[in-house]
Amino acid sequence: MSDIVLEARGISFDYPGGIPALADLDLAVGRGRRLAILGPNGAGKTTLLLHLNGTLRPKAGEVRVNGAPGGYSRAALRDWRGAVGLVLQEPDDQLFSASVRQDISFGPLNQGVGEDEARARVDAAVEALRIGHVVDRPTHMLSFGQKKRVAIAGIMAMRPEVLILDEPTAGLDPSGERHLMHALNGLAGAGTTMVFSTHNIDFAWSWADDVALFQEGRVLRQGTAEEILLDDDLLKGLGMRPPLVADIARHLPHAPGAALPRTRDELLARLAGA
Repeated sequence: MSDIVLEARGISFDYPGGIPALADLDLAVGRGRRLAILGPNGAGKTTLLLHLNGTLRPKAGEVRVNGAPGGYSRAALRDWRGAVGLVLQEPDDQLFSASVRQDISFGPLNQGVGEDEARARVDAAVEALRIGHVVDRPTHMLSFGQKKRVAIAGIMAMRPEVLILDEPTAGLDPSGERHLMHALNGLAGAGTTMVFSTHNIDFAWSWADDVALFQEGRVLRQGTAEEILLDDDLLKGLGMRPPLVADIARHLPHAPGAALPRTRDELLARLAGA
């Protein structure tokens, strides 16, 4: 089986009126990896994500899932979205059922999963996202953070190979972000491939294995987080600064070849031992 689970090959896309959004874009997503799509607002990150699960169809090029071109028939899109789940930045764009349980159940039932299996998937997703206390509430009575976790639970219940998240931490308070990251770490640990957009270089450094640096509808460069986010000349040319944790750590004594800390806690541990 190929190490590439999802791939964009030369895709271009214009919005109505001929407004260019993507231009001959190439991107490869490694199986079981966490890939950050990093770039400023308006660079085309969300447009790319909508192509990766078949919501938008490119003007040119193709998206491949497990090595095969994605199809746009009703049956092909159902299979594609079963393999590649997308969580939008605004959960209100994704939630439409009367109650939380109904909303989370919709995906697996639409896949043809039996009621008992669907119920088991819903229960597992509810537990993973820690939303059992709201599972019988109307979706319109939830907080923003609760809605976001419900939207992710609905995709989780479909058991996708790849989970795509558009700005996953945007709009969350610290508690909501901790709950969300706990659930996402669990999914990543179980082998789910993650693709997420962000303009936050510190978040990308703390969580991504790989980074695709985005500019004006193109992937300017893709590589490991270390290759991209520690390249000072590359970042400076784009008006970006290195991740703060890494930048501080590079000024501390460390053994040759030792990995730099990725998180605040890892940095504090390094400082304590300095």
